[in-house]
Amino acid sequence: MRSFTSEKHVMPKKTVLVYDDVEAICEVCQLILCPYYIVETRLNCVRLFEDIERVKPDIILMDYRMPVMNGDLAIRALQEDESTENIPVILFTAAYDLKKVIKRVKVAGVLKKPFNIEELKEVVDKYVR
Repeated sequence: MRSFTSEKHVMPKKTVLVYDDVEAICEVCQLILCPYYIVETRLNCVRLFEDIERVKPDIILMDYRMPVMNGDLAIRALQEDESTENIPVILFTAAYDLKKVIKRVKVAGVLKKPFNIEELKEVVDKYVR
């Protein structure tokens, strides 16, 4: 007699890498996204490419205004490197001149601060496949 077992094929969780210099925002992102994704956070972009090599993110959430290397420079660096140019980047910003910011950097999406739980989850879900 043949026995069949039903194994559930569990898809591995996708990884979100969050860059924001405000620790509370990093914590909020973890709380909101951890049930659905693996979430890594960083307070700056100093080791941008090392972080990406180690974490292997499926998506990056990037604050626009950060010390040392701002989001603008970090996004440009990612887009200029063949190994990272296809990682979707969602820009976090509280900038009042949002249209100017978007013209300067090409991003998959924008999440205006302050954001709510549903907005964060929706924008990540949209770009993570």
